[in-house]
Amino acid sequence: LTSDRTQFVDVDLEMIDISDALDLSGNLKDVQKALFRMGKKDGVSDAYDLNKCLFYILREMKKREIVGHGKFWEVSETLDKMLNEGEKQ
Repeated sequence: LTSDRTQFVDVDLEMIDISDALDLSGNLKDVQKALFRMGKKDGVSDAYDLNKCLFYILREMKKREIVGHGKFWEVSETLDKMLNEGEKQ
């Protein structure tokens, strides 16, 4: 977002440079973006960004056929359940 870029210009430029140098896939770029912005974006909790990282890592594992489609959804549902239980405690 434009508002993100005005607030985090240095981070965005670093992130773009690293992503380009590593030739990261879209999923891994999303993980990197969430990690760089963690704790810096108003109204977004660290838990949300970490959950986002897990989701995109799982998508990348599915894309690389490390986990199958069924296991992807099974793991996603298990993580959601665990994270929701953690919020209640």
